[in-house]
This record gives sequence, structure tokens and C-alpha cells, in this order.
Amino acid sequence: MSNNDPWYSNMYKEYGGKATKNQMLDVAYKNERAELAASSPELLPQWDANVEAAKQRYETLRDMGEKFEELSHSDYALRKTFSKEGAAVYQNAVKTFQQGNPAVSQAAKENAYLYARMAERWAQIRRDYGDTAYTAKDFAAAHPIHIGGTGSDVQFGQAMFDVRKSGTKTFEEFINKIKDRKQKGKSANKLMFIGNSGVIYAEAQVVHATTPHNGHVLSAEQLDDIDAHIGSLQNAAISNKKDTAVFSGIPVLTHVKGKLGDYHVVIEIDDKGNTWFKTGFPGKAESIDNIIKTKIAEHSARILSHNAQGPSSQNKTAISL
Repeated sequence: MSNNDPWYSNMYKEYGGKATKNQMLDVAYKNERAELAASSPELLPQWDANVEAAKQRYETLRDMGEKFEELSHSDYALRKTFSKEGAAVYQNAVKTFQQGNPAVSQAAKENAYLYARMAERWAQIRRDYGDTAYTAKDFAAAHPIHIGGTGSDVQFGQAMFDVRKSGTKTFEEFINKIKDRKQKGKSANKLMFIGNSGVIYAEAQVVHATTPHNGHVLSAEQLDDIDAHIGSLQNAAISNKKDTAVFSGIPVLTHVKGKLGDYHVVIEIDDKGNTWFKTGFPGKAESIDNIIKTKIAEHSARILSHNAQGPSSQNKTAISL
């Protein structure tokens, strides 16, 4: 008589011997589902959805592993996966990653594959917008790999195309370009628009700001108004929540007084001095100032310009961006 757990005995009986890893996962899935069905059947739909998502992630990683192995042994597979220029980027990236610390070197082929794929996709975007000579090699030259001296940190920038270079001059035109790309099923968050102020507006942040959320939304006209007046910030305060940074910079809470109204705007200043638009919404001047005062009182931000607690003559002091 076997002393094994029932699930193991059933597995042995079902497969006629010791199961493979995939078969063991299948048995574990069936047993877990049976137990949940008996104890909490109302939770099954969510559990099934979670398991399906996990299986898809597992299969994707497994397929990528097989692709890495194939690439390492076959020049034909390399040519079939990438363009001529993309293949050269991949091979050079492998060599670069192999020079890193053990953690980076061990994953050299995986990192190189992801980097080369990004280079190929970005090159295609550039060609779609008229830069027909742009290749993956140009991306690699503009965005070289930087390997940290410690840990396993590897950095290569996520490039975004400035649509102003293709003739886009207003936020309405920018938003229309985003919608057009989405309708064509193209990759999201690949575009940016540099306003006349010099502030950078990334696709994801503009989509967020112009989509109704929590009772707030900005129109293209209001974004134009913000950009025209963002050079003078009222009651600006540095956020202490750097973990919320999107562009690896310092978030700044601001009150922008425009021609069409007042706006609460959050910008982010990165380590290169670039200013990025993070989010914003229209509101009454007093309400916006109170939001910033509350953040300061909560110690989640610190003031850059004089706040309302000082002499009245200092309450409206602004700083230049």
C-alpha cells in the first residue's frame, strides 16, 4: 500500500509512471480547482481567470526561452527573426551584455533579444513617419546600452518620437495622431509632443489627461492654454513621493494660470533638466491652491514659492520654469 499523498498516487495512476513537470502542473491545477469548487464555488470564475493569465505568461516566457536557444545556435534563425541591421544590433548587444557582471552576463541573450526587438520596432515607427533610411542600427547608436557597475541593472532608454518633427503643431493634431495609431493597432506610448514652452508631453500622459477620470478631463484647447502659460508657476511645491515619478525625475505640484482658466498641473523634472507633463486638470484657483497647501501640511510636498501662510504680499509669488 502506497504512503504517498492521494494526489501523487492519482497522478502516478493517470500517467502510468512519474509525471513530467508540465503534467505535475496540470495535476496540481485540477486538485486546487476541485478543492476550491467544493469549498468556495463562487470564487471559481476569478480563480480561472487568474490561472489562465498565469498560464499565458508562462507559455510566453517558455517560448522566449526556446527562441533564445534557437538564436544562439542558428544564423538562419537570427536572419529570420530580425532584419540585417537588427541582427547586427542583437549580436553586438550580446557581446556588450556579456561584459557585464555575472547577473547581467548570464542573461545576455535574453537582454539582447529584447533590446534588438525594441530597436526594430522603433525603426519601423520612424520609417512610418517618413524617416525611410532609419534602421535598428541608428536606434542603437542613439540609445547605447549602459551596464551598471553593481547589481544587475541594465539601462537602455525607451525612445519616443517627437511628432513635431513630422509637422504636428497643436495638441489637437497630436491627439488625432494617437487615435490614428490606436485604430491601426500600432504600439502605444511611442509618441511625444514638445510644446512651445519646451515641456515634453508623452503619449500616455496626454491620453490620461484627456480621458475623463475622477471627474476631471482636459481638452486639447486647454492643453494648449497650459503650455502657453506654464512658464510661470503659482505656488509650486516639490513632491516628496519620488516613487511616483514616471520619468525618473522629481515631481512638482503647480498652479498654472491660463487664459481660459486655472489648472492644477503636475510636472516632472528629470536628471537631464528636461521638464515632462505628468497630469493636470482645470479647477478654481482657490481649490488648486488648497490642494497644494494640503500636500505641504501632510508633509508629502515642500513649497518652492511662498505659500498662503506668509504675508499676503507673498501669497501670489510665482517662479519661472
